[in-house]
Amino acid sequence: MLLELSVSVKGKHHQASDPSVDMNRIIDASGLHYKTTSKGTVLEGSWEQLMAVAKECHDEVLKRNDQFIARMKAVDKKCPGAQAPSGCSGKDLEEVLEDEGEWLML
Repeated sequence: MLLELSVSVKGKHHQASDPSVDMNRIIDASGLHYKTTSKGTVLEGSWEQLMAVAKECHDEVLKRNDQFIARMKAVDKKCPGAQAPSGCSGKDLEEVLEDEGEWLML
């Protein structure tokens, strides 16, 4: 499964530093495969792993900001016989990342 995660800070009282610094630290420490894009960070893992990382990022950004928008897009695909924990390899799902069309929300 892939999850694209991004955060936009809103409100009058927000931190001086970019929240992506804290998020990148958390994502890097997760041990999950990830790729930073112009739209956010795309992580690969199981539903449980991805939601745990997303929650940790949310909680960290909330500590320093009074208002923000978190965007998450998820895509999954059944790949019979795949060895990857998400059921597919990153290559199997790469076409979804390049597609500007609709994502399948799970």
